[in-house]
Amino acid sequence: MKFRAAALALLIPSMAVAQSAPPNAPVQDWSNIETVTVLANPGPALWHISRNGSDVWLLGTISPMPKALDWNKAPLTDIIAGARMVYLPPQLKAGFFETSWFLLTGMHKIKQPDDQTLRATLPADLRARYEGWMTKLGKKIDDNDDYLAAIAALDLEGLFRDKFELDGKETGAAVERIADHADVPSKSLATYRAMPVVDEVQAMSPETQRLCMKAALDDIDTQSANAKLAAQAWATGDLAGIKAHYSETKLNGCFEKTKTFAAARDQIVALAINAVNESLSKSGKNLIVIDIGYLLRANGLLDRLAAQGITVEGPPG
Repeated sequence: MKFRAAALALLIPSMAVAQSAPPNAPVQDWSNIETVTVLANPGPALWHISRNGSDVWLLGTISPMPKALDWNKAPLTDIIAGARMVYLPPQLKAGFFETSWFLLTGMHKIKQPDDQTLRATLPADLRARYEGWMTKLGKKIDDNDDYLAAIAALDLEGLFRDKFELDGKETGAAVERIADHADVPSKSLATYRAMPVVDEVQAMSPETQRLCMKAALDDIDTQSANAKLAAQAWATGDLAGIKAHYSETKLNGCFEKTKTFAAARDQIVALAINAVNESLSKSGKNLIVIDIGYLLRANGLLDRLAAQGITVEGPPG
């Protein structure tokens, strides 16, 4: 495998604590604030906050989704028109020189030590599942044998998304295009560097490395059966359908073993709350795009806004 630092972008859309769920059956704690208003316009679910001439709209996203998914962008286009700011999901970046330097000097950090092979580090059941998926994806089973399981797991999810034409950034990119067309400024809630996470991967224990591979295999088992159904539910604002078919990326739970990734994940809800409060401090409207897990999870964005006495209206379910 030629290491691709961009593969770490798979982690950003949901950057969340992994939930325990059997493959092919997403089950999660979607404890959240009871919301009361059904939006009349068909399209993705939106939540709304209004105070003293300020309006804040929250768009919950899921990832990955089919690249060719057709969804109604008209409600978002209406909201963005004349908005003061559009807040986009966090971004993970690796600069050209940083990546080039890593490829020249740091590749040993993500390779198996002592001439071991990836598949030799996996128990029989994981090895069989891994080899089965590599074959399904049209790859040689030993393609990633030189690499640590956490890195091979990232690449496996990337290969799966490419094969099944799934995209982890389509919604944010679409919203950014709408904002650009409307001449409305947009910015990411945060930008994180990829390389510090890569530096910490080599310190993961062998057991954690194996858990990374299991998480990736569980993810693609689940997504192969449910990603399209979850996306269809998202496109029509069917919150019950999303909960039935969507599971946050379990591989994130593995990477939360790194301090850099865990700190970034913990910061996202706080940054979204700051964006809401800043938006409410001035008249006008703003849109915040954030992974739906951060909205609906217990002690997530909606719960924390309620704790501040902020009333949020949104779809039932």
